[in-house]
Amino acid sequence: MDNIQDKNGGKTTGMTQLSFRTKERIALLAAGAAVYVLLIIFVPNFSSAYNQFNIITQAAIYGTMSLGLAFVLITGGIDISLPCVLAMGSVVGVTYMSHSGNWMTGCLIIIAVCMLGGLVSGISVAVFRMSPMIVTLAMMNVADGFAKWYTNYESVRGVPDALTDFFKSKIAGIIPMYVVVFLILVGILHFILVKTVFGRWLYFIGTNKHTAQVSGVPVKMVTICAYLIGALMAGIAGIMLSVQSGCATARMVSPSMLTEVLAAAVIGGASDRGGRGTAIGVAVGAIVISTTSITLNLLGVQSYPAQVIKGCIIILATILDYRLNTTTAKVKIK
Repeated sequence: MDNIQDKNGGKTTGMTQLSFRTKERIALLAAGAAVYVLLIIFVPNFSSAYNQFNIITQAAIYGTMSLGLAFVLITGGIDISLPCVLAMGSVVGVTYMSHSGNWMTGCLIIIAVCMLGGLVSGISVAVFRMSPMIVTLAMMNVADGFAKWYTNYESVRGVPDALTDFFKSKIAGIIPMYVVVFLILVGILHFILVKTVFGRWLYFIGTNKHTAQVSGVPVKMVTICAYLIGALMAGIAGIMLSVQSGCATARMVSPSMLTEVLAAAVIGGASDRGGRGTAIGVAVGAIVISTTSITLNLLGVQSYPAQVIKGCIIILATILDYRLNTTTAKVKIK
C-alpha cells in the first residue's frame, strides 16, 4: 500500500485514508439511524409490522437489481436496460411456468433471457466499444417492446404455488425468504469484490481501463462478465417480483424503478466514474431508498412529486460521493 506523507513531514500508511473514509461512513450510518428513529416517532404507522415488512421486501427485490448494476458501474459503465430486461425475462419464464407447472425450469428461463440481454450489451460495449448509455438505451427499448408484443399488454398468471410458498415463507416466522435470498447474494457478491482476482480486476478497469489492459487484465472478458452479472441479478429480481405480484407483465416495471435501483447503487458508493462501490453499501442504499418510498407513501405524497424527491436524492448522493472522494484525495496528497 502506498505511503502517505502527513503535515509534519512524516509518513503514515494507507490506513490513514481508510480511517478517514471509515469515519465518514460511520457518520452517515449514524445520521441514517437518527433519521429512522425520527420517522418512527413522527410518521404515523411507520413502525407497524406491515410497513416494516414492505420496506425490507422492497429493499430485497430492488436491491438485488442494484447489486448487479453496481458491478457494471464499478467498471465505469452503466446499464439502464435492467428493469426492462427483467420484464422481458419474467413474461417468458412465467408463461412457461403457467403451461408446464415446472417452476425450476421457468426460473432458469427468466435468468437465461435476462442474461442474453446482458450478453448483447456487454459485447457491444467491450468488443465494439459502443457507448454504454446508447447500447443499454437501445436494449431497454428492445426488451420493453418485446415484453409488450409478447404479452399484448396482458398479465401472464400462473406462478406455481411451490415457488410462491418458498419466497413467502419466513425464517423463524420473522425474516421473509426474499430477505434471506438477498442477504445471501450480498454475501456472495461482497466476497467476489473483496476476496477474488476478478473483483480486483473490476476496480482496476474502473479506475484506469488503459492501464489495466497494459497490465494484462482481460478487460473485454471482465467487462462482459460485469454486464452478465447485472443481468443475472435482474433475472433473480424478476423471479421475486413475479412471485410478489402473482404474475408477470410488461407493466411490472414502474417508471420509478430505474430511479430507485440507480439511487440505491449510488448511495452505496458506486459511480459511473468507476472504481468504487461495495455490495454492503448497495444493500444499505436499497434500505434507504425503500424506506424513503414507504415514508412518502405514508405521508400521502403523490407519485410524481415522490419521483422528483428520489431524483434529488440521486443528485445529492452523487455530490456527496464527489466531495468525499475529493477530500480523500487531498488527505492522500498531504
